[in-house]
Amino acid sequence: MEDHYLEPITLEHIAHHSDISIRHLNRIFRKYYQTTPNFYLLHLRLEHACMLLKNTHLAITEVSYNSGFNDSNYFTRAFRKKYGMTPKIYRKAN
Repeated sequence: MEDHYLEPITLEHIAHHSDISIRHLNRIFRKYYQTTPNFYLLHLRLEHACMLLKNTHLAITEVSYNSGFNDSNYFTRAFRKKYGMTPKIYRKAN
C-alpha cells in the first residue's frame, strides 16, 4: 500500500494481490495498524499532500490530484477533518 497509495487502489485489489478475503484484510489491518485500510490509505495520501503543500507552489487542486484524490472537494473536507484547517491555510502557516 505504501508503494501505490498515489494510484487508484481498492480493497478488492489489495485482497486479491494478497490472496486473502476483504474481511480477513480488514481484520489484519485492525490488528496491526489499529485502523481500517481505507483510513490508512487516506492518512498516506494526506501526508503526501502536506509535503506538496510545504514544498511546491502547485494549486490546491493539483495537490489533491497528485496525492491520489479524484475529487478536490473531498480532499479539502478530509484535510480539514484531519488537520483542523484547509489546505490553503495549512500552506500559509508553513
